[in-house]
Amino acid sequence: MNKKVISVLLASLVLSLSACDDKKNSEGNDKQSASTTANGNAVENTQTKEDSVQEVSATDEAVSKKVNDYIKTNNTLMDFWKLGITEASIRWAEEDKVKVSKGDFTKIKRSGVFDRGSKALEKTLQENTVNLGELDTAAKTLLETINTYLPKWQELEKYNEAKKFEDDNGAKGKELLVSYQEGLPKIEAAYKAFDQLLDVSMKQEQAKRIALYKKEGRLLELYTEESLGSAEKMLSLFEKTDDFKNQTKIDEANKILAQLDENLDALDKEYNARKAEQDSRVDSGYGSVHRDLTSFTGIYREARKNPKKANDLVRKYNDAISSYNRIR
Repeated sequence: MNKKVISVLLASLVLSLSACDDKKNSEGNDKQSASTTANGNAVENTQTKEDSVQEVSATDEAVSKKVNDYIKTNNTLMDFWKLGITEASIRWAEEDKVKVSKGDFTKIKRSGVFDRGSKALEKTLQENTVNLGELDTAAKTLLETINTYLPKWQELEKYNEAKKFEDDNGAKGKELLVSYQEGLPKIEAAYKAFDQLLDVSMKQEQAKRIALYKKEGRLLELYTEESLGSAEKMLSLFEKTDDFKNQTKIDEANKILAQLDENLDALDKEYNARKAEQDSRVDSGYGSVHRDLTSFTGIYREARKNPKKANDLVRKYNDAISSYNRIR
């Protein structure tokens, strides 16, 4: 099973927080006017409290944006480890990997995702100074590791493209391959460390988002998040195709499937209700998520009998995530 699950981009909490701030500011202004008449000192106290609320909102915005930017970079980088979609493409990728391990420098993988990823990481770290602790440290380590090995990797790519191995019998290619073989495991280790810490931050931000949706009664957003969460739990049970032969995993997935069916029913009803409202401008992306996840449940039901459908299951989940990310 070729598992490539992209991440949900975090919905910005800024608009919701701003709405809360506006309400608080309005209430605060009313209290301020009343308090000024009775006691002029009360005005200064109220203003200080409002400033504090605005400062918290700005921090939340910066955190959410930085995690979002890291997620986008992560989604770019993970493409490198995608072997392929079809059984044939996966087999060819594995064969090339073996050839490289035996010294065939012409079968190396392309470095493009790391060129784009390193630039994105550098931009995020320079422009957003909010401190995310260990996650920032992991991002810096990943950036430094990529930058250490990328130049020679790119040099080897150009060498291969120009077929300069015809001039020197592959001498330079063999030399540059040493750096490639040394660097790739180090880049992968740094990426995994970054990916794991990002997953923790992502879940923390997601919990804040869901709590906010519940508090504000934003049912469409809530049901969509819950549906995606159920699908993710199902998918996490199957790391490889053979897992579909594990009855314990199937039983657990079937329980989650029942919950996902309920989530999707609730999402569908809320989406149609919102569309029916006068002057409604509900984003059609919610309907796309519903369709993608409905197909996901169908593919899962097929995969229980035909595990070869596993890759289709991952692809359809990714379609749902992409639909959701386009809403923001």
